[in-house]
Amino acid sequence: VTATNLHFRNGQGGCYPVYGCSMAGAFHNDGITHLSFSSVIGSRGATNGGGIVNKHHLTLENCVVEDNRALQVGGGIYSSGYAHPSSLTVRDTRVYGNMTGGGGAGIHVEESEVLLERVTVQHNAAFGTPSANAYGGGLSVKSGSEPVTVVVTDSVFTDNYSSASGGAIFAS
Repeated sequence: VTATNLHFRNGQGGCYPVYGCSMAGAFHNDGITHLSFSSVIGSRGATNGGGIVNKHHLTLENCVVEDNRALQVGGGIYSSGYAHPSSLTVRDTRVYGNMTGGGGAGIHVEESEVLLERVTVQHNAAFGTPSANAYGGGLSVKSGSEPVTVVVTDSVFTDNYSSASGGAIFAS
């Protein structure tokens, strides 16, 4: 899927007794997707990924991911490679003002390859306790049985907050 000028506002991922909890507040990617000149603003995820959940291959270029909330991790973007290999590429994008009750308020990555180029990650906040994994206000990276590769170039992390550790970046 390729989309340009696509704008998500105030999405809500919720819980339903039959289906369980939805993760993505606005956009859930299980395929190969490229979004450009798009925005995800003001969305809420019931668990992970207040704005975006990526479980396969996602590219964001010239986008805004702003003011999204997740109860657990990945307020702006949650990228996971548990089900199958995944990758997240973000270029010329602003990740701003996202919040979580856990970690990775701006971007949370679990077993997913990541490339960040010319990205501004600013004013994101991970609240909670260390037991709630409130690590990495800007970016939280969690590796599992396989190493995770994260490449960050020409990017800015500023004014991010974590109530546990790693206001800007936390990697484990």
